[in-house]
Amino acid sequence: MKAVLVLSGEVAGTALLRRHLDTADLVIAADGGAARLQALGRLPDVLVGDLDSLPASALATLQEANVELVTHPNPEQQTDGMVGLLLARQRGADEIVMVGVQSADRLDHGFANLMYLSAQELHDVRITVVSDWSEGVLLRGNGAPSVRFQGAPGDYVSLVPISDEVCGVDTIGLRYPLRAAALARGASSALSNELVGEEGGFAIGEGVAFAFHHFRQGQLP
Repeated sequence: MKAVLVLSGEVAGTALLRRHLDTADLVIAADGGAARLQALGRLPDVLVGDLDSLPASALATLQEANVELVTHPNPEQQTDGMVGLLLARQRGADEIVMVGVQSADRLDHGFANLMYLSAQELHDVRITVVSDWSEGVLLRGNGAPSVRFQGAPGDYVSLVPISDEVCGVDTIGLRYPLRAAALARGASSALSNELVGEEGGFAIGEGVAFAFHHFRQGQLP
């Protein structure tokens, strides 16, 4: 089951996002994410949050459409984004696409939203972050050790270590090869690699890292 979770950060109506929305079994808006969806001409199936960042007019539209409302259970302990992720999992999602993770004025929220991918309570769910024409996933050496992105030659593909060290790093179908490499947190040697064909990515042996893919031509395969 696939769920799309829309947060209140910047949301671009690219073909990448629209493909995910069109193939979702469940669309959840976290508070102000509902207004982002409405700007794209869509309504969520479920609205979750404490409603502190949703305009009254947007809320009225959702109420008129009988959109399900799930009240935030504990706003002092969890963000709307985490509540939305946990709700998606509770509803049966084994794949979640999260959008609207970054905003112009809240660096802390953007960073925290990315780190949700490493939350222990979500370790059995595949979460993909989508922003504009970029997508990212979390790799765990002992759980989800590889990823292959679909794109076009020249697309950027990057690996960002978040554990102290990521070992056994191999590239798959990328211009600049790595074989059994060890990357420390903060290393930039695996940034801005490129697809040589229509598919490529990374495999890791140990550690935890983010893997990102950017569609340079702004076109889907």
